[in-house]
Amino acid sequence: LRQVEAAAAAMSDTARSRVLETGYTAFLEQHPHSDKTAEARARALLGLGNARRRSAAADSTKLSEADQAYARLLGESPDSPHAPRARFGRAAIALERGQVGDAIDSLSALLPTLPGTSLQPEVLGTLGGALARAGRLGEAATRLGELLLAFPDFEGRRKAQELLGDTYLAIGDAARAAELFAALAESDASGDLDGSLRRRLARAQQSLGDPEAALIIYDRLLSEGAGAADSLQLARGRVLAGL
Repeated sequence: LRQVEAAAAAMSDTARSRVLETGYTAFLEQHPHSDKTAEARARALLGLGNARRRSAAADSTKLSEADQAYARLLGESPDSPHAPRARFGRAAIALERGQVGDAIDSLSALLPTLPGTSLQPEVLGTLGGALARAGRLGEAATRLGELLLAFPDFEGRRKAQELLGDTYLAIGDAARAAELFAALAESDASGDLDGSLRRRLARAQQSLGDPEAALIIYDRLLSEGAGAADSLQLARGRVLAGL
C-alpha cells in the first residue's frame, strides 16, 4: 500500500486517482479478507473509495463505485479506525446525489463519535452546509459557529465563515452577517476579486438601515470593475429608490 501511495503522490490529480484506484483494487484482489488482512484491507477500501469519489467529477459512475467501496469496508470491518471516514464518505456521496436528509441523519449520528479527532471539523462543516441546504438555517448557524469557535485553524475556515455569513443574512441577523463579511473582505482582498463578499456586505448594511454605507460599497465595486456592472448598477438603483 505504501508503494502504491508513494507512486501516486507525485502525479497530477487525475493520474493520481487512476493509479490509486488500480493499486488498491489489485491489493484487495491479492489479499482476501481475514483477521490478518482486515486492517490493511480497510485502509485500501477507504483509499479506493476516496480515489473514486475524487474521479466522480469526470465520471459520474465513480460515485456509486466509491459508495460500494465504503460500504464494503463497513461490512468487513465496522469497528476499524478507518470506519468513521468511510461513513463520512457515504454521507458526502448522499449530499452529492441530492439526498440531503439522509446525509444530515448520517452526519448527525457520526458527529458524537468524533470528539478530538481530525475528522470532527470536517464533519461539522459538512453538516452545517447540509443543514443550510435543507433550509434548517438556525441549526446550520449553530453548527458552523461551533466549528469556527472550536477549530480556528480549520483548513476550510474561510468557506465556513462565508456560509455562516450567508446563513445569518438569510435568517435576518444582518449585524452578524455584516461583521463576518467585513472581516473577510478586509482580511484577504485577493479573496474578493469579484466583489461577491462586499456585495453581500452591502445587502447586510442596507438591511441594517444604513443605505449610505451600501452605496459606498457599490460605488467602490463599480470603480474597481469588480463584478458585472449592470448588476451592480441595478443593486445601487434599488438602494437609491429606498432613500
